[in-house]
Amino acid sequence: MKKVFYFIGLIGFLSFSNVCFGNDNYLNLDNVVCADNSCEVGGSHFYDVDSLLNYSSNFLGVHYVYGGKTPKGFDCSGFLSYVFKKFNIATPYRAMDYAHFGQKIEEEEVKPGDVICFTGRNSYSSTIGHVGIVTKVENGKITFINAACSSGISYATTTNVYWGPRVLGYRRIF
Repeated sequence: MKKVFYFIGLIGFLSFSNVCFGNDNYLNLDNVVCADNSCEVGGSHFYDVDSLLNYSSNFLGVHYVYGGKTPKGFDCSGFLSYVFKKFNIATPYRAMDYAHFGQKIEEEEVKPGDVICFTGRNSYSSTIGHVGIVTKVENGKITFINAACSSGISYATTTNVYWGPRVLGYRRIF
């Protein structure tokens, strides 16, 4: 009888392994495994990108505070860290550290939940100085949520004359 349960358990594990690790639609970054809009973190639970985006929208209107990491006030990287932490994903506390965090992706690959990276106030800089979370991609227009100095937590687009020229790239972190 034990052999039957071991065999069934082995079949279950192999089936799970094939689903989670044998499919090219899955992205494995450290302890995060994703497919389409659902993710497993550390093998413990699943959530979808919509949950992350809905959670991030709860903070719309919160004021910008340099170095802020709480709903009392956020800066850009503090906002991303706070949102992703809710889903057990640790992210950098400085915007510039996103340069080597996660997987670099091309603009054509961007989807909601990805991180968009910008220069800071100097639009000619090649150093990341600002980050946001992509919320929508439609007809070449990318909408993102971010902590902006002028408007706090708010939505913006890459067609905006301020943000468009400052895009440095995109990172997939889950």
